Amino acid sequence: FIPTHAFRFLQVLGKFFPRHRAVMGDFYMLPDTVPGAVDAPVVQTRLKGTMVPCDTYMVRPGWFDIFFPTNFELLRSMYNATCRAPASTAAGLGGARVCTQAEFVKQYGDLSKTATRSGENPMLEFYGNNKFLLS
Repeated sequence: FIPTHAFRFLQVLGKFFPRHRAVMGDFYMLPDTVPGAVDAPVVQTRLKGTMVPCDTYMVRPGWFDIFFPTNFELLRSMYNATCRAPASTAAGLGGARVCTQAEFVKQYGDLSKTATRSGENPMLEFYGNNKFLLS
């Protein structure tokens, strides 16, 4: 699966906002994806109150939810090729980097404000399948 809309978005950023900074976050891994494909989606529907995963994306429109994971390493390569030409790098705008949810929260968050009374920190302990692209 090729992220064509993400590529179009990056083209707009590069063309109309050449000195931008970006923070993009999403899930990079999802459970129960369609088997046999790279960066395959999760396709599911609700049947009698229960979520039912499907093994194909060729389903009836409107009856199913389809979620695509984001391949952040590919997105970083696309971003650097599209938005960070050599002139941008010379102007001080470096390439993008990818970090995990935990890395992002440790660097930019206030961990004392996201901890629960029991001492757990959902922002660090949950969302292990989330990443960020930072430019």
